[in-house]
Amino acid sequence: MPTLISGSTGVNKVQAGAIEHSDLPSGSVLQVVSIVDTTVVGTSTSLVTGSTLSITPSSSSSKILILFDLSLETAGSTSDRGIHVKVRRNGTDKITQNYEMYNSVDTSQKIGRRMYTLLDAPATTSSVSYDYTCTPTTGTVRINNYGKSTLTLMEISA
Repeated sequence: MPTLISGSTGVNKVQAGAIEHSDLPSGSVLQVVSIVDTTVVGTSTSLVTGSTLSITPSSSSSKILILFDLSLETAGSTSDRGIHVKVRRNGTDKITQNYEMYNSVDTSQKIGRRMYTLLDAPATTSSVSYDYTCTPTTGTVRINNYGKSTLTLMEISA
């Protein structure tokens, strides 16, 4: 049996502006911003900063789900290399991970991918910027030399 929707039973709720963020259940995705980064950055023996992505939360109670999928490389003369990766909000460290790189064909070079996920609560309706930094334990570090990195921010309702 078909369902009849009339103005008195709900069709008037399906209008522009009739459903607000506050009408959505907690955990709903309110907005998504994403970039694919192919710019090669690095060949440094110190800190290397990747791309920056910004989002403006619609509510100060919203959470931001941060997804970074990074293409990383380290090179040097030792085989015990790693990369320290920091995800930052507005320049302040949020998470720090040590990443042990695996061997490539060339024993002086190691390449790999790393995924970082973080749920942040910036408590603001102002624009918030996220980026990441990489520092090699020895040798040099490069981002996107053998691939691309994807950065995604999702605003989640509280």
